[in-house]
Amino acid sequence: MKNLILITFFTFQLVSQSQSQEISIVGTWKQVGMEIIENGQLTPNVTNSGNREQLKSWSKEYFLFAGKTVNQNKVSRSFGNGTYSLSGNHYTEEINVHGSPNYEGIKLKLHLEIRDTLIQIFPVKYDWTYDKENCWIEKFVRVD
Repeated sequence: MKNLILITFFTFQLVSQSQSQEISIVGTWKQVGMEIIENGQLTPNVTNSGNREQLKSWSKEYFLFAGKTVNQNKVSRSFGNGTYSLSGNHYTEEINVHGSPNYEGIKLKLHLEIRDTLIQIFPVKYDWTYDKENCWIEKFVRVD
């Protein structure tokens, strides 16, 4: 009986500890890299290198991003906001405002991983898988 109580106690401690170490998406994250893979060919993009910068913030139900890219002295800006849902690695954005009006009003599915970095991968198929030969991979680090 004493062994059962000890085992239960330690199991509870391990579960509680692993839950408390779970990283929350809420906060502001700075993009540190982006890879575009098209037909198996990788095009890495270094973010925050003087020519590209983007921040993305999440509250408990809303997201917001803003950024800028300079390419051959031409400046392009990116921005958007909306609501989101997250279940495990399944992340969905319902876009309300976007720099490209074609995205407004759509639901965008992404694969999301949170470790020491936050990684977003898209596009994602109906079954939450993605084509490793044709996708975008964005990497972010927490700044707040």
